[in-house]
Amino acid sequence: MSTRTKYDMPVKGSKHAPKTFKGQPHHVKEFLEQYEELIEWNNITDDQSKCKYLQRYCNREVRELLETLIESNTTWQNLKKKFEELFDSDQNEKRYKKSDLKRFVEEHRERRITSLAQARSYYRKFQRIAGWLKIKGTIDTKEYNKAFWKGINRSLRNKLEVRYLRAKPNHDLKEPFEVETLVQIFNELFGRDRFDNDDSDFEETDSSGDESD
Repeated sequence: MSTRTKYDMPVKGSKHAPKTFKGQPHHVKEFLEQYEELIEWNNITDDQSKCKYLQRYCNREVRELLETLIESNTTWQNLKKKFEELFDSDQNEKRYKKSDLKRFVEEHRERRITSLAQARSYYRKFQRIAGWLKIKGTIDTKEYNKAFWKGINRSLRNKLEVRYLRAKPNHDLKEPFEVETLVQIFNELFGRDRFDNDDSDFEETDSSGDESD
């Protein structure tokens, strides 16, 4: 099997090529990772080629910008750094703030959850914000668990607390309930296979239920 070289670099838009970069800040990291995997696969090691082939997988506007940055002595690491700065890649690293989580909690605590679909929708939306803040170290596990609880309507919290303490009777009430356990309780409380999940057949009023003589 022959060794791959720069001449094996795929054409723009082909199956093995990175998705064409159009300048979106949230795509910078992913695009550069895919590109670096590609040049490594094709055994491209010299800076000149690394810089040159980057232009192939960008749209016209980005290519024209790159042309102004690439000189004969430009190193790949320097170009990569400028690329990340110009296309504001750290914007994706600041996707959410604590204020976003606070707003989410305040909005959702007024909403009722009456089905498994609604419970899972709440969890997905919460995880998108709070999960991101947690992995970035902006909030800790205690803040994460507390925010999940605070975002649940008070009437439902009472039911959840009874079940939670039944499952974990030794839980220290100085600590917020764990999200993972609450999600399990959601599944039990609103399970689609519960016998009373759909009582529609018995909730219709039969106006002719009393037979006349």
